[in-house]
Amino acid sequence: MARLPKNVQALLDRLEPEIRDAFLEAIDQVTNAAQLNSFIAALEANDLDAAVAALRIEAPFFAPVDRAIGNAFASAATAALTDLRLKDPNSGDAFLLGFDGRHTRAERWVRDRSSGLIVEIVEQQREMAREVIETGLAGGQNPRQVALDIVGRMNKETGKREGGFIGLTSQQAQWAKNAEKELRNLDSAYFQRKRRDKRFDGTIKKAIESGKPIPEADLRRIVTRYRDRLKKYRGDTIGRTEALNSMRSGQHEGFAQLVDSGQVRADQIEIGWGATMDARTRDSHRYMNGRKVKFGELFEVAPGVRMEYPGDLEHSTDPKRLAAESIQCRCLATYRVRSDLMQD
Repeated sequence: MARLPKNVQALLDRLEPEIRDAFLEAIDQVTNAAQLNSFIAALEANDLDAAVAALRIEAPFFAPVDRAIGNAFASAATAALTDLRLKDPNSGDAFLLGFDGRHTRAERWVRDRSSGLIVEIVEQQREMAREVIETGLAGGQNPRQVALDIVGRMNKETGKREGGFIGLTSQQAQWAKNAEKELRNLDSAYFQRKRRDKRFDGTIKKAIESGKPIPEADLRRIVTRYRDRLKKYRGDTIGRTEALNSMRSGQHEGFAQLVDSGQVRADQIEIGWGATMDARTRDSHRYMNGRKVKFGELFEVAPGVRMEYPGDLEHSTDPKRLAAESIQCRCLATYRVRSDLMQD
């Protein structure tokens, strides 16, 4: 499967930005809720726990992410059922089945997936904040500087904070720190950064050629733009990953409900494994490409790794092998209702 089917790609193209924007909306809520005065006072008292608590990096602010994942799951399931063109073999009548998003199984998947992701994001953000605080104070920054670096500085025109570290992973926060260091040192290595805003390249080149420091106001704008671009990159990554996960699971749930309806039996549904078959494809998934199982049976992907469909995380016994087989996996399942098996 060198390319995704057009309808699948169109669905992903719609779902990915919706989840990304939900993540960025949640980050905006966190930065707006941060209690700066309490944060600064905690730092002055050398109370790191109280400082992190004042940042208000809390799960309820990520409700937009929860809603977006639920919508993506339901959209994929609905599309899977809508695309079916089945006829009753006895009467010849076409039948369509709507998707029940309130089904216990569907609600459980959305709840488990969104809550797991949100807990992961919150923990990552708190850990990143701790690292930035410790590094900033060790480097001689005053508490207010540290606070503004983390939550960002207010843009008077938009009324929103920009250029903060909140929203970035620890690794991305380090990228941002390194970029600022390169700019202050007039280091041309900055131009190797893919996420930089190239509109500032002329200003930076002139400073390097003259040997004069970049004016602080210009440097702050450049750094702010780079951090915000990294934040969007993080959102894009989450959007791409969660849209694909939601689509794969939503499609499978759609067919599970078709079986529940009694209109189609599980043994009438054939699931095929479709790999992208490019240079990035795992050898194990290249081997799985084209293999088929009946609905309810499991693909044997690797020792200890069994899946009902690509991306299924519920049926494996080896967590480490499962992670190795599932992280950044782009494989998809294809579903076929075999008309030759519709007769009893």
